[in-house]
Parts: sequence; structure tokens; C-alpha cells
Amino acid sequence: YPFLLMVLHMSISTVFTQILVRTSSLLSGVTEGRVSIRDYLFRIVPMASFNAIGLVLGNSAYKWISLSYIQMIKACTPIPLLVLSIIVGSEKRSLALFVIVCTVSFGIILSSVGELHFSLIGFIIQFTAIISDSFRMIIMELFMKDLKLDTLSLLYYSAPTTLSLIHI
Repeated sequence: YPFLLMVLHMSISTVFTQILVRTSSLLSGVTEGRVSIRDYLFRIVPMASFNAIGLVLGNSAYKWISLSYIQMIKACTPIPLLVLSIIVGSEKRSLALFVIVCTVSFGIILSSVGELHFSLIGFIIQFTAIISDSFRMIIMELFMKDLKLDTLSLLYYSAPTTLSLIHI
């Protein structure tokens, strides 16, 4: 079922954004033609690729680990996001911020130590999904701010691309 839900989600997003672009002025980023072919290939496609990887892996993890454990692992997302943001230069180094994020995440990790049905495979799959999602968020932040795309316009471009990548 997770695969079906992903396909339905991206299909519905594609259809509704297509309808909105033809019937409303809500997608100004599309109607103003802010995205060139080059922008699509080098900005939208990588972001949609990381989105597809994150969705597929994140939903696959449910086969090995429980929902509650997945939520605990997801709560550690700020650590890789902060580290990757510092590496790419979108976030300034701050020892205080790093300590705060690590402290909160460490508390979450401690609460998950008692997981009765721990699966290393499930953990690795879920953590890889988190890394992929972190890359997606960084790409959105770095590449999309100069395009000035609103959320619906970004969905207009990324949903069909993500949908096609999920099928691969």
C-alpha cells in the first residue's frame, strides 16, 4: 500500500496543479515562466529525485520497523540537515546551535534504545530516507529562493517529476 499511496499523492498533486494553472492565477511562478529548461534539469529534477528516494525509502522502512520507532528516528532529522547545511554553506557554524540540536536528538535516541523489535536494515533505510530528505530541503533552500517560486508552482514542476521517478 505505501507505493500506491505515493503514486496517488503525486498523481493527484499533478492533476490538481495542472487544473489550477489553467483555471486560476494561484501559480504565478508557472504563468510568468520563471523556470527555464536549464532550471528544470539542474534544480527541479535533483530536488524531485531526492524527494522520490526519500518517499520510497521512508515508506519501505515500515516493513522492518514500527511506526513509533520511525517517528523517533525522524525526530533526529535536524542533525543531518544542520550538518549538510553547514557543509554547503547555507548555515553558519554555531557551536551553541549544534549542541542544542544534538542534545535534543540525543534525548530522542535514548528514548528509542529500548525498541523491542529493532531492525538494523529498517534503521538504515529510514536514516537514508532522512538524509535524502535533508538534501531535498537544502536544494529547495539554495536553488529555489532565486527563482521565487511559490509552493504550488514548485509542486506543479516537482510532482510529475517525482511521480515519474517513483516508477523507475
